[in-house]
Amino acid sequence: MEGYYQRVLPAPTKNPLFHNFFAGDSPESLPGVESPDHDSSEISDSESSVTGSSTTTSSAASSSRRRVGVFREDLLVELSEDERIYEVIRRRFLSCLGPLGDKTTVVSIRRKDWSGFSAQAKIQSFQIHAKAMANKHGGNPNVKFAWYGHEKGRIQSIISHGFGFRELQDNQTPAIFLSPDDSSAQSLENSTPDEDGLRHMLLCRVILGKPEVVHPGSGQTHPSSDEFDSGVDGLENPTKYIIWSSNMNTHILPEYVVTFRASSCSSFPGESKMKNVMKMKMPTSPWISFPALISVLGRFLPSDAIALINKYHIEYKERRITRPELIQRVRQIAGDKLLVAVIKSCRGAKDPKTAMGFLRSRTRTRMLTGDAK
Repeated sequence: MEGYYQRVLPAPTKNPLFHNFFAGDSPESLPGVESPDHDSSEISDSESSVTGSSTTTSSAASSSRRRVGVFREDLLVELSEDERIYEVIRRRFLSCLGPLGDKTTVVSIRRKDWSGFSAQAKIQSFQIHAKAMANKHGGNPNVKFAWYGHEKGRIQSIISHGFGFRELQDNQTPAIFLSPDDSSAQSLENSTPDEDGLRHMLLCRVILGKPEVVHPGSGQTHPSSDEFDSGVDGLENPTKYIIWSSNMNTHILPEYVVTFRASSCSSFPGESKMKNVMKMKMPTSPWISFPALISVLGRFLPSDAIALINKYHIEYKERRITRPELIQRVRQIAGDKLLVAVIKSCRGAKDPKTAMGFLRSRTRTRMLTGDAK
């Protein structure tokens, strides 16, 4: 494998790019890196995305595949439905939706155009960082497939320029959150429909190295030590991959854009959540202003979580984030149970005993864990 890394953009006769899409990810399956362990019947160069000029179709064939008006033609090339990679990605995408897969139609799958100088430099950079990670961790860079969802304009910007500050603004943490290829719920929630009712998801490869658990509201901005390289929300069955901002354009390689339509929007991830966020309003009446809410939350949440809530409140007052964004972030940090209990206790809820009992239990927990002020 060393020889493949040393070449800038190799064009091996066979490239098992999507073998691990069903068989489990393997460190050998890197851009332009052929694994000698895979059978020769695997997907060939013509079906692969990141193996240099040998994988690009002719200009005439490319033109016939490009759909005008959705994404810039110089960035993405539309795959034909009879290509094997198209079917592999389509089936994998729909299978990870569970019951919603039957209500979803894949409209198109587009491949990143790697023919330009900058694009090929991006591949080389990814390979170099994967090699460095492999050297750090005994030969295994822990490269995974992952989904990233957003609205059409942001997806196009990422394909063109890479991840930027706007993507970081969406999170509590200065990092990019992606979903494992078999658990795309979080990314689906972020894939808002465009003017034609279409949604878009990026299929990327990410270099995880050795991940650590990163808790919401922790305020963590980078690996806790040199031992770790990325974050997850759980070590056993993670639903989030967390790539720190310093690595977002070296450890993430966007390769494909899946465009799809959900026939039943009401049951699709993100629709009901956004409606609930819009309906839920922060208390602003005299009996519980937002500063008062923060003050009460300070009795139950660690100081770094309160500092984060204060930060978002300031950003809202400065009109840097919207009210729904503020609400969503506070809910993510505090949790709905605590918020509802605090609001009910302040309002004089119909069932104040339940609310006060929950708050007392939270206070006892903080005291026992040494977290109380």
